[in-house]
Amino acid sequence: ALRDKQVRLALAYATDKKKLIEVVLNGYGTPGIALIPDGMGEWFNSSIKDFEFDVAKANQLLDDAGYKDASGDGIRDMPDGSRPLKFRMNWPTSSIVAPRMAELLGEMWKEIGISLEPQAVEDDALTAKCCPALDYDILLWGWVADPDPDTLLIIPATDQIATGYNETGFSSPRYDELY
Repeated sequence: ALRDKQVRLALAYATDKKKLIEVVLNGYGTPGIALIPDGMGEWFNSSIKDFEFDVAKANQLLDDAGYKDASGDGIRDMPDGSRPLKFRMNWPTSSIVAPRMAELLGEMWKEIGISLEPQAVEDDALTAKCCPALDYDILLWGWVADPDPDTLLIIPATDQIATGYNETGFSSPRYDELY
Protein backbone atom coordinates (compact mmCIF):
# COMPACT_ATOMS: atom_id res chain seq x y z
CA ALA A 1 0.00 0.00 0.00
CA LEU A 2 2.87 2.40 0.69
CA ARG A 3 3.84 2.15 -2.98
CA ASP A 4 0.50 3.76 -3.80
CA LYS A 5 0.87 7.54 -4.04
CA GLN A 6 -2.71 8.01 -2.80
CA VAL A 7 -1.87 6.23 0.47
CA ARG A 8 1.24 8.37 0.95
CA LEU A 9 -0.76 11.52 0.20
CA ALA A 10 -3.43 10.47 2.68
CA LEU A 11 -0.77 9.98 5.37
CA ALA A 12 0.60 13.45 4.59
CA TYR A 13 -2.83 15.09 4.92
CA ALA A 14 -3.56 13.16 8.12
CA THR A 15 -0.34 14.31 9.81
CA ASP A 16 -0.75 17.30 12.09
CA LYS A 17 2.81 18.64 11.96
CA LYS A 18 1.98 21.61 14.17
CA LYS A 19 0.84 19.24 16.91
CA LEU A 20 3.95 17.08 16.52
CA ILE A 21 6.19 20.13 16.85
CA GLU A 22 4.28 21.47 19.84
CA VAL A 23 4.08 18.19 21.75
CA VAL A 24 7.32 16.45 20.81
CA LEU A 25 9.61 19.45 20.40
CA ASN A 26 7.97 21.86 22.85
CA GLY A 27 7.24 24.18 19.95
CA TYR A 28 10.87 24.44 18.83
CA GLY A 29 10.81 23.46 15.20
CA THR A 30 9.38 24.06 11.77
CA PRO A 31 7.62 21.53 9.54
CA GLY A 32 9.89 19.52 7.30
CA ILE A 33 8.67 20.01 3.75
CA ALA A 34 11.76 19.39 1.65
CA LEU A 35 15.04 17.53 1.63
CA ILE A 36 16.86 20.80 2.34
CA PRO A 37 15.39 22.36 5.53
CA ASP A 38 14.56 26.03 5.92
CA GLY A 39 17.51 26.50 8.29
CA MET A 40 19.90 26.12 5.36
CA GLY A 41 19.02 29.58 4.10
CA GLU A 42 19.50 30.20 0.40
CA TRP A 43 19.57 26.47 -0.34
CA PHE A 44 15.98 26.05 0.90
CA ASN A 45 13.30 26.22 -1.78
CA SER A 46 10.74 28.54 -0.19
CA SER A 47 8.27 28.04 -3.06
CA ILE A 48 7.46 24.49 -1.92
CA LYS A 49 4.01 24.28 -0.33
CA ASP A 50 3.31 21.87 2.52
CA PHE A 51 0.28 19.58 2.74
CA GLU A 52 -2.38 21.07 4.95
CA PHE A 53 -3.70 18.98 7.84
CA ASP A 54 -7.03 17.72 6.51
CA VAL A 55 -8.37 14.41 7.80
CA ALA A 56 -11.47 14.60 5.60
CA LYS A 57 -9.33 14.97 2.48
CA ALA A 58 -7.12 12.06 3.60
CA ASN A 59 -10.16 9.83 4.11
CA GLN A 60 -11.57 10.85 0.73
CA LEU A 61 -8.30 9.98 -1.02
CA LEU A 62 -8.34 6.51 0.51
CA ASP A 63 -12.05 6.01 -0.25
CA ASP A 64 -11.55 7.04 -3.87
CA ALA A 65 -8.56 4.68 -4.21
CA GLY A 66 -10.63 1.72 -3.00
CA TYR A 67 -9.23 1.29 0.52
CA LYS A 68 -12.32 0.32 2.53
CA ASP A 69 -12.79 -1.14 5.99
CA ALA A 70 -14.28 -4.44 4.85
CA SER A 71 -14.31 -6.09 8.29
CA GLY A 72 -15.65 -3.11 10.25
CA ASP A 73 -12.70 -3.16 12.67
CA GLY A 74 -11.72 0.47 11.97
CA ILE A 75 -8.73 -0.49 9.83
CA ARG A 76 -8.92 -0.13 6.07
CA ASP A 77 -7.99 -3.02 3.81
CA MET A 78 -6.17 -3.26 0.49
CA PRO A 79 -8.58 -2.71 -2.42
CA ASP A 80 -8.43 -6.44 -3.18
CA GLY A 81 -9.17 -7.25 0.48
CA SER A 82 -5.92 -9.19 0.86
CA ARG A 83 -4.69 -7.49 4.05
CA PRO A 84 -5.28 -4.56 6.38
CA LEU A 85 -3.40 -1.27 6.21
CA LYS A 86 -1.16 -2.05 9.15
CA PHE A 87 2.41 -0.80 8.96
CA ARG A 88 5.54 -1.46 10.98
CA MET A 89 6.95 1.78 12.34
CA ASN A 90 10.52 1.55 13.61
CA TRP A 91 12.99 3.99 15.10
CA PRO A 92 16.45 3.72 16.65
CA THR A 93 16.52 3.07 20.39
CA SER A 94 18.83 6.08 20.74
CA SER A 95 16.00 8.45 19.76
CA ILE A 96 14.40 10.24 22.69
CA VAL A 97 11.61 11.86 20.64
CA ALA A 98 10.53 8.97 18.40
CA PRO A 99 8.42 7.03 20.94
CA ARG A 100 6.10 9.99 21.54
CA MET A 101 6.09 10.84 17.84
CA ALA A 102 5.09 7.27 16.98
CA GLU A 103 2.30 7.40 19.54
CA LEU A 104 0.93 10.64 18.09
CA LEU A 105 1.21 9.44 14.49
CA GLY A 106 -0.59 6.25 15.48
CA GLU A 107 -3.47 8.34 16.88
CA MET A 108 -3.57 10.63 13.83
CA TRP A 109 -3.45 7.87 11.26
CA LYS A 110 -6.02 5.74 13.07
CA GLU A 111 -8.50 8.50 12.17
CA ILE A 112 -8.07 7.49 8.52
CA GLY A 113 -8.13 3.75 9.17
CA ILE A 114 -4.41 3.05 9.22
CA SER A 115 -2.81 1.06 12.03
CA LEU A 116 0.79 1.10 13.22
CA GLU A 117 2.93 -1.52 14.90
CA PRO A 118 5.46 0.73 16.67
CA GLN A 119 8.80 -0.66 17.79
CA ALA A 120 12.16 0.74 18.81
CA VAL A 121 15.05 -1.21 17.32
CA GLU A 122 18.68 -1.12 18.45
CA ASP A 123 20.50 1.34 16.21
CA ASP A 124 22.83 -1.11 14.42
CA ALA A 125 20.05 -3.68 13.96
CA LEU A 126 17.79 -0.99 12.48
CA THR A 127 20.56 0.10 10.13
CA ALA A 128 20.91 -3.52 8.96
CA LYS A 129 17.13 -3.80 8.41
CA CYS A 130 17.06 -0.50 6.63
CA CYS A 131 20.15 0.07 4.65
CA PRO A 132 20.39 -1.31 2.04
CA ALA A 133 18.00 -4.21 2.84
CA LEU A 134 14.92 -1.92 2.79
CA ASP A 135 13.16 -4.30 5.22
CA TYR A 136 10.81 -1.81 6.88
CA ASP A 137 7.54 -0.01 6.29
CA ILE A 138 7.99 3.37 8.02
CA LEU A 139 11.07 4.75 9.78
CA LEU A 140 11.40 7.63 12.19
CA TRP A 141 14.93 8.68 11.42
CA GLY A 142 16.82 11.88 11.07
CA TRP A 143 19.84 13.45 9.48
CA VAL A 144 22.18 16.14 10.67
CA ALA A 145 23.86 18.12 7.94
CA ASP A 146 26.68 20.57 7.76
CA PRO A 147 26.21 23.92 5.99
CA ASP A 148 27.06 22.34 2.62
CA PRO A 149 23.74 21.07 1.18
CA ASP A 150 25.60 18.27 -0.59
CA THR A 151 25.47 16.20 2.60
CA LEU A 152 21.68 16.03 2.11
CA LEU A 153 21.45 16.21 -1.68
CA ILE A 154 23.50 13.03 -2.10
CA ILE A 155 21.03 10.95 -0.05
CA PRO A 156 18.50 10.21 -2.86
CA ALA A 157 21.16 9.39 -5.45
CA THR A 158 20.75 5.88 -6.85
CA ASP A 159 24.37 4.91 -6.14
CA GLN A 160 23.74 5.62 -2.45
CA ILE A 161 21.25 2.73 -2.11
CA ALA A 162 24.06 0.19 -1.92
CA THR A 163 25.95 2.28 0.65
CA GLY A 164 22.89 2.54 2.90
CA TYR A 165 22.92 6.33 2.77
CA ASN A 166 19.77 6.28 0.60
CA GLU A 167 17.57 4.41 3.05
CA THR A 168 14.41 4.90 0.98
CA GLY A 169 15.58 3.03 -2.11
CA PHE A 170 14.52 6.02 -4.23
CA SER A 171 16.03 5.84 -7.69
CA SER A 172 15.62 8.38 -10.46
CA PRO A 173 17.93 8.69 -13.46
CA ARG A 174 16.79 12.32 -13.79
CA TYR A 175 17.72 13.11 -10.17
CA ASP A 176 21.07 11.39 -10.64
CA GLU A 177 21.71 13.47 -13.75
CA LEU A 178 20.80 16.72 -12.01
CA TYR A 179 22.84 15.84 -8.93
